[in-house]
Amino acid sequence: MNVPSEKWHACGNDFVLLQHDLSDQPEMSRLAQAICDRHEGVGSDGMVAYDSIAAAARCRIFNSDGSEAEISGNGVRCLAGLLKKSLPRENTFKIDSAAGLKTLTFLREMPPALWFRADMGQPDFRPSALPALVEGDDALPVRLGLERDEVFVYLVSMGNPHCVLFSPELPADWGRLGGELERHRAFPRRTNVEFVRVMDRHNIEVRIWERGVGKTFSSGTGSCASAVVAIQTAQAQSPVRIHTEKGELLVEWRPGQSVFIEGPAVPVWRGELIWNEGGPNA
Repeated sequence: MNVPSEKWHACGNDFVLLQHDLSDQPEMSRLAQAICDRHEGVGSDGMVAYDSIAAAARCRIFNSDGSEAEISGNGVRCLAGLLKKSLPRENTFKIDSAAGLKTLTFLREMPPALWFRADMGQPDFRPSALPALVEGDDALPVRLGLERDEVFVYLVSMGNPHCVLFSPELPADWGRLGGELERHRAFPRRTNVEFVRVMDRHNIEVRIWERGVGKTFSSGTGSCASAVVAIQTAQAQSPVRIHTEKGELLVEWRPGQSVFIEGPAVPVWRGELIWNEGGPNA
């Protein structure tokens, strides 16, 4: 089948977006694996399938390994960008995901980027929300044993699971640590991992290991998780500017309220995807 599609990125975190029947999970999982392959496919961190061009749309998000993600802050911002391009008079977009309804507000256009502010809902610091198999349900931080060492991590759900580590300097082997923590026995559904260096009260530097993907240049929910844990532990104050490898995002949060994130979404190309179970070609 030939499928119209677009590729967008948010601070280097890239997605292929396409309209698709959202009920066909096995096909979408296979399609995501083929699309995301950077040698035999289009190449991306993930795939966002959506049901309609409308200010209120539903989506399902898949990682490059074919697993389904509950939510992606960057992914829904890219989808909002696609919808805004098609519906230029609309400024508010309500996108329903596996983690619930997210409301995104268009802020401005700085070609080629479109900027949005997204309400990502409230964080949940209970380990059971991830879930994480640790003692108690309000343990901060949590000590986890690894193959070579042990680390202290902070756990938070942004509708998807996150494991946050703080260090005065970002570890040189953060990729190894991220891969090991993603599949740690404490996380039966695996987890996203963020490595954080606090720069000052309103700025943090983050490196991201994404569940089902690996190293990514940025992450919307990962940025939210990093910021709220930094605020919760009195290492930072809202708003917090997140410095990723490919750009900056702004996160605002006050305890008991929703987390808001502001950032760009950038179109890369628009074309037709050829899908024949053997792999796509754009």
